[in-house]
Amino acid sequence: MNAGNQFACLLFAALIGSTSAARGQFAPDIPPVDPGELTPGLTVRENDLVRVQPADIGPKRYRHTRAVDRTNGARGHEKKSKTSGTLEIIFDSSNSMNGRIAGVRKIDLAKEALKHLANALEGTDFRVGLRVFGNDKSIPIDDMARASMDSHLVLPIAKNNMRRIRDYIPRLGAHGRTPIAYSIQQGGKDLQAHREHDPIILLISDGIESCNGDPIAAVTSLKTQGIRVKTHVIGFDLKDAEKESLRALAQAGDGRYYDAADLTGLLKSLDAFVETVEVKAPPHGNYANPATGGKDQASACELKAGKYTLWKHLDKGQRAWFKVHQGLTKRVAIKTYINGHGVHRDKDGTFKYSEHLKASSSIHLYDKGGKKRSSVVLHGDEQEWARLHMLDSRGEGVFFAIGSDFGCTPRNLMFEVIVQEAGDLWEGIEAPDDIKAGNIPEAPLHETFYGHMGSPDRADVYKVAIPEEHKGKKLQLDIKFSDVDKPCRFKIEFYDARTGKRLSRHTPLSSGTTLELDPNGARQLLFKVSDNNPTLYYLMNSYRVKLAIK
Repeated sequence: MNAGNQFACLLFAALIGSTSAARGQFAPDIPPVDPGELTPGLTVRENDLVRVQPADIGPKRYRHTRAVDRTNGARGHEKKSKTSGTLEIIFDSSNSMNGRIAGVRKIDLAKEALKHLANALEGTDFRVGLRVFGNDKSIPIDDMARASMDSHLVLPIAKNNMRRIRDYIPRLGAHGRTPIAYSIQQGGKDLQAHREHDPIILLISDGIESCNGDPIAAVTSLKTQGIRVKTHVIGFDLKDAEKESLRALAQAGDGRYYDAADLTGLLKSLDAFVETVEVKAPPHGNYANPATGGKDQASACELKAGKYTLWKHLDKGQRAWFKVHQGLTKRVAIKTYINGHGVHRDKDGTFKYSEHLKASSSIHLYDKGGKKRSSVVLHGDEQEWARLHMLDSRGEGVFFAIGSDFGCTPRNLMFEVIVQEAGDLWEGIEAPDDIKAGNIPEAPLHETFYGHMGSPDRADVYKVAIPEEHKGKKLQLDIKFSDVDKPCRFKIEFYDARTGKRLSRHTPLSSGTTLELDPNGARQLLFKVSDNNPTLYYLMNSYRVKLAIK
């Protein structure tokens, strides 16, 4: 590996280490999940280990999950979003960059590294800008007044900026002084408009402040102004005192310092970074509706439908309790997402993230009396998810608790509360699943009505009365399923209510259909809709029906 490539590796490692938390940010529009990613009809015992192979993962990679009472749960894996964040590179073009490392000018090493970084970030959602100091060769090096402000945003922060950075690299030279403090002040201003996008400053320099500025004071000033920017520093060919100065700067900016004294130092620094990298969670301000939760069911925090994030870390065995009380016969679903790396208690008792630790989370559903209705546990990679649902048939509310018995639960865990009308129950009826039942409700003609299927309601039967004046005419049925992750298969059957004889059967149907039936003189019909595939069992599906005489 040549010096340029090694330096590029170090530079890229510094960037990725500081922004890895952004990879797991929650996408507002959740993409649908392939049917192969759901586990149909699985019966397990407590403490069973379930092995699932998602459709979008290669044949030799499995994720392992512990499951409890999977009878109305679903799991999946969602595609990761592109790495995103905002980065301003502050590049040292001062005169000292004309010095050499192993016979190669430091400015040339840095330019090569910058080119590789631009290539590495190609195709991501990073907003990147380039600020350069000491590059104005028209300013005499002894003109302190002008040299102390020789820092320019040569490429404003923007997406898809990598080609422009590569094109600008040949124009970089090594001429002036090192106004680090002024550059950080200006960099903070550049990033102020991007404060919601994990702003980062990456300083690349071979020296310390040479214009009477105070870089640490500059970083502190940004914080007091509410501009929360992480400042990382890569220094090379520095004396011990200079290293300590730039290390202190990185610490003051909540970032890291990476040292590159020579080729060996580059490799050692890169290895140390990989071994000791600590993934930081985004600040609470970037969370979606942070929710604390109660410590037990009695103190459960009430939530409405929406997307939320845990406000704080949970210790192993600790629970955050919530309640959803949206009304009688509502179906409540809770969907949780692994949104990053795992968290653990360090030796000093503080919570720490680690990219080598998979996150754990679980959902437990309870009724008002405290009886656990179902649970599901996730232990896996980013963007895997689990979902449970429960029907509030008494209007007492649905209680759920989040927490893990296997490890700490990270505060960047995301979960979604989904509330749906429970179809035929909401209409004030409960359609049975047997044509011989004695309480079959009558479906209206020429009016739209709604039904629902899902655990445990997997079929509905309705009566259809054909008026005397419409004898001999055909019956038209329009049915449409909604709120499905993927097109579901179902079947429709018509029976003569008097004889029980089946008049027609239509299968497989998908999502919605329009059918016509000749009653053959029958005045009373039975219409039955039922699922025709296992995955429908796990989904909460309302359907809309309209019957008409044609």
